[in-house]
Amino acid sequence: MLDYYAEIDKLGKQGFQAELMVEKFASLKRIDDTGESFSLNRNTLGHGLRVIKGGKQGFASSNTFDQALIDGAKNACSAAKRDKSNVIPASDGVHKNARNFFKFKVEDATEKSADFMSQLTAPLGAATITSATVSIFNTDIKIINTEGVDVRELSSAFTYELNANYRKGNKVTPEISEYRASQSLLSNADEIRACVKDKIEAVKIQRKPPKVDTVVFTPKGAASAMVYFLESSFSGRELYFGTSPLSEGMNLDCKLSLTDDPTVKNSIPSVNFDDEGLPRKKIVLMEEGIIKNFLYNTYWSLKASKENNHSAWRADHRSTPGISPTTIVISTKEEKSVTDGALVVDEVMGSESGDSTTGEFSLTPQVMWYDSGHGKVGAKDVMIRGNFKNLLAGIESMSYKNKSAYYGGVMTGDLRVNGLSVS
Repeated sequence: MLDYYAEIDKLGKQGFQAELMVEKFASLKRIDDTGESFSLNRNTLGHGLRVIKGGKQGFASSNTFDQALIDGAKNACSAAKRDKSNVIPASDGVHKNARNFFKFKVEDATEKSADFMSQLTAPLGAATITSATVSIFNTDIKIINTEGVDVRELSSAFTYELNANYRKGNKVTPEISEYRASQSLLSNADEIRACVKDKIEAVKIQRKPPKVDTVVFTPKGAASAMVYFLESSFSGRELYFGTSPLSEGMNLDCKLSLTDDPTVKNSIPSVNFDDEGLPRKKIVLMEEGIIKNFLYNTYWSLKASKENNHSAWRADHRSTPGISPTTIVISTKEEKSVTDGALVVDEVMGSESGDSTTGEFSLTPQVMWYDSGHGKVGAKDVMIRGNFKNLLAGIESMSYKNKSAYYGGVMTGDLRVNGLSVS
């Protein structure tokens, strides 16, 4: 295999701006699905090469860094369309507060993952466990370019999922699915098992709920309802094209704040650098109801004449940089117990079929219950309609911060929302 630094230097001398991403990935996944148990082991090495000359950009990816990859990127560049916003970014200096996100090696954690799976799948009272998954993985990302960027990020992750339901005669509750993710290995599965049992108990009996004006989204429910809109609405690309329902300085007249925070402890998306090798930083997206910032990578910051706030993201080495937040932290001035007298929604379908331009959505809750203040009763046959802006503005309070949890890119507590249509 060719030398990374020598070839990037050679491309620079040929008049190219060039950037190489090297991705090493190792994982072990244990699966127990309706009694069938098996493991998957994966080790990969990949390279993504981006070259730019005269505003033309070419890209190629391969498992091997060889001359064929370099020629492929150069050929793609020669056939591309000119765009002055195609630029490889210069180094932004050394990250002053670099954090260590590498907590364990996959090969050192195999016994731990097996023990955790045994704990996870132990009998769960009257509930039936339908499936469980435990995954451990390491990621090693290196990015170098002709403009001085030379960074490397190692990280580890421990994820696990438990799915269960309750069956009695011909009646079956909705499947309760709980998922956790951490950069560190956890010692036991007690918390997730207790959470699944509590939710199964809440939905054992299901009926049409009384008419309510208030919806409470659990952290998982908030993530499933909001992530799609949060990622698209705060993208500088969508703002440039006029396809975001939000705008700079917009006042939603509420006390809600949103921050893209790459430093959240043990959150899987927490990183030191974005996927162009530039240091990630906290970005206040909304402060007490006022839209403050949108997310930009190098290309879209130049296109829109905005500051590059280092929000480049790639799915893997096979893609060019897009835009994505890390962990969006939701906070509000009002913190209290929020579920009494509300329809509590723990999981929805339909958010990704919403209109990202207008923010309109129709959500079908899959797991929900009504909390009368004296007890919980499972709910069914409900549709929730609204608009993303109104959803944000309608968040009147959040449960206490020590109840906050991370799900799918969002850190939040229970969110009490008014102003949605519930039918």
